[in-house]
Amino acid sequence: MVAGVSIEVLDLCVKRGGWRKGPLVAEFCAEWLLAERELGPDMLPEAFGEWWKDRDVRTAYRRIAAFRELFPELGEQAYPRDLVAEASRPPATVKVAGA
Repeated sequence: MVAGVSIEVLDLCVKRGGWRKGPLVAEFCAEWLLAERELGPDMLPEAFGEWWKDRDVRTAYRRIAAFRELFPELGEQAYPRDLVAEASRPPATVKVAGA
């Protein structure tokens, strides 16, 4: 997938946001990670708006708000890279007593 966005992340966006908002958030995640690959991990919404020519800063902030609405557990300052980092973590192993 694009810039490390797995099909699981895209599926999760649709499950949480429905068929209307989910694909928009998934698209934003992919766009954000593409821009971040070129501009660096400390990229801010202003740089995203400048880099992604058909998006302005207001659009970037609206997309970030939609992203954070779908993934509130990531925090008020979350960006798509945080979701991808969470999704790429291996699942916790559970130790069963006596095994």
